[in-house]
Amino acid sequence: AAETPVVSGFIVSAMMLVSVVAGWGVLPLRRRIGTLACFVTALVMQTALIFVLAASVHPFVIALLGLRMVPDAIARPFILEVVQPRIDSHYRATYLSVQSLAGRIVLAVALFVTAFAVQETEAGAMLPLDVILPWYGVAGGVLIVFVLVKSRWLKS
Repeated sequence: AAETPVVSGFIVSAMMLVSVVAGWGVLPLRRRIGTLACFVTALVMQTALIFVLAASVHPFVIALLGLRMVPDAIARPFILEVVQPRIDSHYRATYLSVQSLAGRIVLAVALFVTAFAVQETEAGAMLPLDVILPWYGVAGGVLIVFVLVKSRWLKS
């Protein structure tokens, strides 16, 4: 327990370092596969990571947590690229703040719902994450399908 802050700090630092390295390859990736495919790739990476975390408690999974910030490193530059020309400069910060707030509200609601879904058993144990996380993975899969269908609909 005394080493938790050090281990946690190391893991977060590793995640940030991996995302910086991934960020260097984002523009060539977009040239190869396109902006929409970059967004979908980021969403697939997040969803896949959720399923891997749900399926395993092996220490190897800690190494995969290094990829946790990579989807944001892939998507964030393109979000800003799309938003900047479409929104007046004096509204841009407000828009991005509201977008961030909306994301935090969705996370808070998801955690709130999960808190009620987690029930203590007679032995006092909580419902394990390997039961909860697949539902988040399914929600990510539904979101991926929605984005693909919506993007195809917009093209037609």
